[in-house]
Amino acid sequence: VQGGPTTSAQPATDARGPGASFRRKMFARMMARGAKKYDAFIDQRKRKLLGSLRGTVVEVGAGAGANLPMLPTGIRWIGIEPNHHFEEHIRAKARDTGHEDIDVRIALGQDTGLPDDSADAVVITLVLCSVPDAPAVLAEVRRILKPGGRFVFIEHVIAEPKTMLRLIQRIVRRPWRWIGDGCDVCRDTEGVIRDAGFEGLELDRFRAPALWASPHIAGTATNPA
Repeated sequence: VQGGPTTSAQPATDARGPGASFRRKMFARMMARGAKKYDAFIDQRKRKLLGSLRGTVVEVGAGAGANLPMLPTGIRWIGIEPNHHFEEHIRAKARDTGHEDIDVRIALGQDTGLPDDSADAVVITLVLCSVPDAPAVLAEVRRILKPGGRFVFIEHVIAEPKTMLRLIQRIVRRPWRWIGDGCDVCRDTEGVIRDAGFEGLELDRFRAPALWASPHIAGTATNPA
């Protein structure tokens, strides 16, 4: 696997309260194992969205590299991930899936350190729920995307108003953020994406087997020329 040692555009710190570093390490291990039911459900949708990407593909919030099997092996892949505990899992997944040109960067989604107009595509899946400033992350996506470049996303979103699921999300919100490395099940991620200034937004809503995070959106958009 190429790409050399991890680079860091900005130090990513464990700054989420007492025991944050240990929780993030455990979270990385948990995510690396995956969730069989969810992974099987989302597999074909991911392959449809990711399988045609070419050139330099930046994944913001790369996690354990779960999307690498769905991406073509001929791409140049740059993974942006603030939790350094994920790096060993990413590199193992890259070896297992034949991805040779990878670059793992321990950095924040709103400050990747990448040049302007340097990515042909940017991928974000199940990330905007947990970043401190989702609009800032999407502004960074637009900055690093080439004009006409593709933004691809899959995210869980807040449930419809006045539903039992919305009430459940409000109840579990605080403890789940602590367990899930900042994941906020009540965030209006769809609204954030719609307000980010992309063009040609194509968005699909669906339910996934993910308990209180079951409302999902997936789609693509284009960076304005």
